[in-house]
Amino acid sequence: VRIPLRAGGQVQVEAPLTSVETNNVFSTLNPAYTADLRVSIQQPLLRGGGRPVALYPIHVAEVNRRQSHALLRLEITRVLGAVDRVYWQLLAARRELEVRRQELLLAEEQLARSERMVKAGSKPEVEILRASLGVAERKEAIILAETRVRDRNRDLKRIIRKPGMDMATPTVLLPTTPPSVAPCNPDPERLVELSRENRMDLLELELRSVQEALTALLQKNQTLPLVSLGYTYNVNGLGDDWGDAFDLLFEKRFEDHQFGLRVEIPMGNEAARSRWRQSLLKRARVLAQRKQREAAIRQEVYAATDRLAASWQRVIASGERVTHAARLTEAETHQ
Repeated sequence: VRIPLRAGGQVQVEAPLTSVETNNVFSTLNPAYTADLRVSIQQPLLRGGGRPVALYPIHVAEVNRRQSHALLRLEITRVLGAVDRVYWQLLAARRELEVRRQELLLAEEQLARSERMVKAGSKPEVEILRASLGVAERKEAIILAETRVRDRNRDLKRIIRKPGMDMATPTVLLPTTPPSVAPCNPDPERLVELSRENRMDLLELELRSVQEALTALLQKNQTLPLVSLGYTYNVNGLGDDWGDAFDLLFEKRFEDHQFGLRVEIPMGNEAARSRWRQSLLKRARVLAQRKQREAAIRQEVYAATDRLAASWQRVIASGERVTHAARLTEAETHQ
C-alpha cells in the first residue's frame, strides 16, 4: 500500500508472506514460513518536495477539467449562434420569395395592361416586349429565391441534427418568430467588459496560462539537487508454520530500523534549466495570445456596434424607399 504525502513524500506499507521448502539437509526449518511487516517513509527535501510539487497533478487535472468545460460552453455558444443566424437567414429567404412572387403578379398585371393598351392603340407594341421581359426576369428571380430557401432549410437541418429530420427529408422548416425591429444603442465599452468576463475563449487562454505557470514551477523545482530522507521500520516473523510465523511477528522480537539520506547533485544541469526556460516562454506566449485576443474582441465589438447602427439606418432608409416606391407605383398605375 502506497500513500502519497502532501509534502511530496510517500509512505509504503508492505506485508510479504513467503513459504520455502528445500531438500537442504542443513536447513534449520523445512519448510520455513516468514511473515514480515515493513513500513517505510521517503521524503524529498529539495527536488520533488513541497506541497506545490506534490499537488501539481491534481491542479493540472482541475485546470484541464475547467478547460474542457470552457471549450464545451464555447462550442454550445457557437452552435446556438449558428442556429440563430441561419434561422433569420431562412426567414429572410422566405420573405424574399414572397416579395418575388408579388413582383411576378405585378409584372403579369403590367403585361396584361400593356396588351390592352396596345390593342387600344395608345401604346406601341414594344411595351408588350418590355412587360414580357419583366415577367421573365421575375420568374428567374423566383427560381433563385426558391433555391436560397432550400439551401437555408438544409443549413438549419444540418445544424439542428434532429433525429428523423435529415437534410434529405422533405420536411420544410417554417420560421414562426417574427423579427423585432427596434433601435438599439449599446455601450461598446460595457460590451467589451462583458466579453472579458464571459468569453469562453479568453477563459480557455487564462486556464492555459495557469497550467503553464504550474508547469514552470515544477520545472524550476526539477533544477534543484535531489536530497531525499528515508526511514524504514521492519518486523520479522519466522516459523515452521503460519501460526508460529504470525506469533513471532506480533511479539515484535526481531525489529529493524533503517535511516537513509540520498543526495544527487547534477553536474551543470543544463537540460533541466532549458526545460524551465521553455515553460516560462510558453507561459509568456500564452499571455501574449490572450492580449491579442482581447484586442481582437475589442475590435469585433466596435465593428459589431457600428454595423448595428448602420443596419438600423438602413432599415429606416429601406422603409422610406418602400413607401416612395409604393406611391410611385400607384401614380404610374393611375397614369
